Amino acid sequence: MSVNATINASNLDISKVTFGDIRISKNNGSKSIPIKYNGQNFQMRVPKLQYPMGVSIKETENGTNYTMLASLRGCDSYAKERAGADAGEIGQMYNFLKDLEEKIIKTSVEKSTLWFGRARKEDVLRDSMKSLVSPSVEKQGSEWVPNGKYPPSFRMKVPVYANDKGVLTVSMDAVDMANRPIKLTPENLSEVFPKRMEARFIVSPSIYVSGQGFGVTWRISYAQVSAQQRVTAAQMFDAEEESTEVPAAAVEIPTATNEEDQEEEEDHEPAPAQAAPVVQTPAPAKQARRRVAQPSAI
Repeated sequence: MSVNATINASNLDISKVTFGDIRISKNNGSKSIPIKYNGQNFQMRVPKLQYPMGVSIKETENGTNYTMLASLRGCDSYAKERAGADAGEIGQMYNFLKDLEEKIIKTSVEKSTLWFGRARKEDVLRDSMKSLVSPSVEKQGSEWVPNGKYPPSFRMKVPVYANDKGVLTVSMDAVDMANRPIKLTPENLSEVFPKRMEARFIVSPSIYVSGQGFGVTWRISYAQVSAQQRVTAAQMFDAEEESTEVPAAAVEIPTATNEEDQEEEEDHEPAPAQAAPVVQTPAPAKQARRRVAQPSAI
């Protein structure tokens, strides 16, 4: 029985990361490489982060993708420079992701024949690898160009799979901040993970390899969700850089490509249906109507 190493993102040591043997799916031929930590299956405990757009649901040629984009506040919006100590545990996680990306590239050069079927140079592999941290971008003409306006983001995959009867199920456990279970379905994901939400996740990474390139899929295994807070008038009228409403450019990234669509590992079986009771996600508080006094009759 395999053992999982579940480590806080702020305590990760890149020297303890290794990569397993490449796996090839019997169903569609897709390739993946497991990421290990101290020789064990690796799970990263992501700190409480904000998710400006909540769950992102996109239809693609290969099905529907469900993803979460975390805002890495305090880190370089161009995703180039390392984070300083003032960025706290978010900065420590960001620095680990940058280190992991470098380690994957170096290893891919050494094992390019095994991973890609032929030897490839480092500059080619750098161009074909999808970065683990996405910079703030905007569309200029037909291209997406970094603009430095907003924090970089970190993408995680919500595992939604079809069971043996073809019914879609969400293969992850979720609780609220009081650790009360939340039953997840494809239909209620937008309610449980709304815009401007905050959550903590535990994610499992693996490297995917496709004809277009390679990268890392971070699948969510467990979630702890904060109730959505009501937006106040003061927040709505804050200065633009402090606004709680996230402009489109803050989350605009290149649309899903085939390398993202082909990330699935065929040996990742859906978890059995949860028996936990449904916990209703609190709806945002409604503003009470102000009653206007009617003039008294003279």
